[in-house]
Amino acid sequence: MKLETLGELLNFLNPNKRDVKRCLEGMKSLDTNTLKIKDFLFWNEGAYTRNLISKTESFELMVCCWEPGQSSILHDLNGQIGWVKVLKGDLEFNTVNMKSSSDDIETKKLVKDDLFTHQAKKQMYNIKNASNERAISLHLYSYPISFYNVMNDIGTDVE
Repeated sequence: MKLETLGELLNFLNPNKRDVKRCLEGMKSLDTNTLKIKDFLFWNEGAYTRNLISKTESFELMVCCWEPGQSSILHDLNGQIGWVKVLKGDLEFNTVNMKSSSDDIETKKLVKDDLFTHQAKKQMYNIKNASNERAISLHLYSYPISFYNVMNDIGTDVE
């Protein structure tokens, strides 16, 4: 199966029931070469942007736009499951396992078409555009996230 448009992805996802397998299958099957997302691309020199595509009772889909060097704060998904697919550029994912020492940081570099899955309840991560060019990523959360926990530095909670 190949999903070629945002409409096909949204039709494939179940808007009324949390379906983790279907979310993962949809993100894996998405053809980033045919995907048209121009209407959702908004950039800000001061910070990366989070641009909502769709939000239902069972999922939230958004695109993030990253200028060179921009990064998110270290955060979790408040127990939700999330997927990030790189649509353009190179992104660095830093994951901290909160069950062990704060020095337990895993770094992965993802490029176009790579998929990152976040599902651990005791993990925090941040994303950084470590390249000299703009980057774009597609984010799918099963359920929508109303709040999440953040840290301003490794081992320091933000209140």
